[in-house]
Formats: sequence, C-alpha cells, structure tokens
Amino acid sequence: MPRRRKHWGWGFEDEQPGGAELRDAATGLAAHLGFGVPEPAMPAPVALPAPRLDVPSGWATDDHARALAAHGASYLDVVRAFRGEFPHPPDAVARPGDESELAAVLAWCAERGVAAIPR
Repeated sequence: MPRRRKHWGWGFEDEQPGGAELRDAATGLAAHLGFGVPEPAMPAPVALPAPRLDVPSGWATDDHARALAAHGASYLDVVRAFRGEFPHPPDAVARPGDESELAAVLAWCAERGVAAIPR
C-alpha cells in the first residue's frame, strides 16, 4: 500500500514525531510565543459529506483523497485542515496520467456542467 500524505499538512502519516518530541515542541513553542499549551493537540478526523456525483471508476471519492484536495498549503489552510474544517470539499479527485486521460476528465465534466479544478 502506498504511503499516505497527512490530510492536514506536510509530509506522510507515518512520519509523525513521537509523543515526547511533540510535547517538547509544544512546550518550546508555547514558551517562545508566550501563549498556547504545552500539551500537543491531535488532528481532527476527516468526516466529509458524501459526494453528490456518480463519477467514473478510478476517480477517488474517499474522504482522505477529497480532504487532501480541499485546501491549499498556507498556514491558515493547514490549521483549518488540522481542525477537520473542509468547508467546500470536492466530490471526487481524478488523477489523469496523460493528455488523453486529462481530455476525458475535462470532457466528462463539460458534459455534466461540473467544475474541474486543477491542482
């Protein structure tokens, strides 16, 4: 099974620092910033509304894939995703491998009046 990226930030799910490292980092950040708590928070689980479309097979419709495509990489985007806030998640994620697959994705979207958002 391929490694999964974190739904809320940078890196992979299996690259999370250990509990002691997280507590040390949280304590240091709280001391440096002058606010915050020394106990680290855990990311909220992903719970998205069901997709509204029936899409071609091969398109990802699971919550994790949709959450990854639902936000950018700015600090505010990462904080919202960490809190499990995805106000406008996509219904599906297509990953075309070449120009002909991309053309097929765009044609499918155009036929149905569905927005295709490149990422």
